[in-house]
Amino acid sequence: MKFSNVIIRVGLIVTVLLSIVLSFIIWSNNQSFDNRSDRTKNVVVSKDASTAINNAYLPTEVLYRDNNDRMMQIYDKTRNIPLELSKKFGKISLSNVSSYSRNPNRYTAMLANSKYLQLVYPDKVTLGTFAKVSKIAGKITKEKRLINRIFVPISGKGKLYFGDDETSKLYITDISSNPIKGLQQIINTANQKIKVELRRVGTEYTPFYTEDTQVGVYSYLITKQSENFFVSKLLGVTNVDSKESSGIATYSTGPYQKVIVNRDKNIFSYSNFDDNTVPRNTAQLFEQSSSYLLKSGLTVKDMRYFENKDNTLSYRYYFEGLPVFLESDNSAAISIGYSSSVTIMIFKNIIFQIPIPVDGRTSTIPATETLVKEINEKGVHDNEIQRIELGLKLVHDKENTDLVDLVPTMYFKIFGEWKDAQSWLQSDIAFARRTADEVK
Repeated sequence: MKFSNVIIRVGLIVTVLLSIVLSFIIWSNNQSFDNRSDRTKNVVVSKDASTAINNAYLPTEVLYRDNNDRMMQIYDKTRNIPLELSKKFGKISLSNVSSYSRNPNRYTAMLANSKYLQLVYPDKVTLGTFAKVSKIAGKITKEKRLINRIFVPISGKGKLYFGDDETSKLYITDISSNPIKGLQQIINTANQKIKVELRRVGTEYTPFYTEDTQVGVYSYLITKQSENFFVSKLLGVTNVDSKESSGIATYSTGPYQKVIVNRDKNIFSYSNFDDNTVPRNTAQLFEQSSSYLLKSGLTVKDMRYFENKDNTLSYRYYFEGLPVFLESDNSAAISIGYSSSVTIMIFKNIIFQIPIPVDGRTSTIPATETLVKEINEKGVHDNEIQRIELGLKLVHDKENTDLVDLVPTMYFKIFGEWKDAQSWLQSDIAFARRTADEVK
């Protein structure tokens, strides 16, 4: 082992020890806060926590057309570009947002318009949600219409459009009196721009990589919280009953709240039977889920909203603009589901602590069309591919389990299940299709 690697690993060990001490101090100081059996609706939110929750609903993807009329996807290893762009909206006020079009041809023309930068969500949000997290003032904050794409004039002046890929609906407002400054500079200084083409996949327009692309591998030091920390956050510290069987620990406070811990898989499941109201709309769904994000005890600042399926919201860690797919089952960082009988929150006990200096390693991402053809040949039809995402695959270091690589990998959602492309190519497609049909 090289001397430099020895130094790095000694440093990692010291960092881990410090993190354990700090975690204990934080846990101890939080006990008075946790000594209660709240319903999530009365959680006191600090300014930092409120900022983290707002950031969870930021757009995650940035696209624009360059001077050669090529669609480019923007990343940056040192900056959060979607966050920077969203902050540019903070000084404007919008009151009137009008319906503009639901013509598919007009929508695709807008997608190709080189005068507009595009901010894209992985799934639908309300207009009001985007306005709130971007600090836009005015009546728009109460808007409940659904969007997943924002078309921003690069000049910062003129018309601002909001789009819904699924329905081709466009909404319009004028920002001439409230220009947005500095957009071109952010585009120019981004340190990675990847050529893509937008293709329709499921209900969305998805970036297809037109050629094999090299994307950097990232490394992080990880840790986890104690089991008691999460139990106290979710149930309090008094009158908690517990039992254990075959690696499964169950904690409860009466019949209404329960935590089940799968110690082998490091998964926590919190059931709140006292909260049995399904949110009436998307805005309420986000609001109620924000309380649960805080209640979980997880570090929310690097999480982003990823998916909304049947009143279940999922959030993933995002680094360098890409979502993390955790462990072998590609699960989200946290999911929160609502029904008329119970609210269930499921999450993994993993905390990304410290990024390790980049060593220049890259992962080759094949052209998206190549991967799609290979999956088609395996027996999957185009209309069965629901989503495609470039994500980060979590791979543990062979020598140090507290060190992980985040390897750029292309993921496909097929039959309601997320797997990387190679895993789908090794899957029994007929069985997967049959299983999905039985679940419906």
